[in-house]
Amino acid sequence: MPSWVPVPEVVSSCFAESDQGYGIVELTANSLSYRRHAFDIDNFLTAEEKKLPPFADFHAYLKEVFDRSNNLLLRQHLLKGAAKDLPEAAEMLKKMHWDFFTGQSYKSEAEIAAIYESSAYRTLLAAMPSMKSYISSLYESTQSSQKLDLTW
Repeated sequence: MPSWVPVPEVVSSCFAESDQGYGIVELTANSLSYRRHAFDIDNFLTAEEKKLPPFADFHAYLKEVFDRSNNLLLRQHLLKGAAKDLPEAAEMLKKMHWDFFTGQSYKSEAEIAAIYESSAYRTLLAAMPSMKSYISSLYESTQSSQKLDLTW
C-alpha cells in the first residue's frame, strides 16, 4: 500500500440556497462511489402546497435567494469603492459562485482559459486585483464533484 494516497474533495452543494444537492456514497471493501443528486421537493408536497409560493417553482426561488445573497455580497464587500458599472463582471462572479456551490466548478483547461481571457474577468480584476487568487480557488478542483469512483 502506498504511503501517500490523494484525498479528493467533493463540493456537493449548499442545500439551503442552491439546487439542494446532496451526495450518495456507496462503500465496499475496495471501492467508493459517490453520485450527486438534487432534492426534488415536489415529491413531498400536496397538490395544494405546490401552488403556494415559494413552492410553485421552488428551484427558481432558491436560485433567486442565491442571486440576492450574491448581489448583497457584491454591493457590500467586493465592489465597495470599485467602479459602479460592473454588471458583466458581477454576473460572471455570480455564475462562478453558482457553479462552485452546486458542485459544477470543475472546468477543462480550455474553459478556464476562456474565463481568464474574457472581458468580464479583466474588468473584475482591474477593479479588484485581489480577486485573482479567490477566483482561481473556485477552479482548483481537478475532477468532477458530480460523481467520483475510487478503488484501492
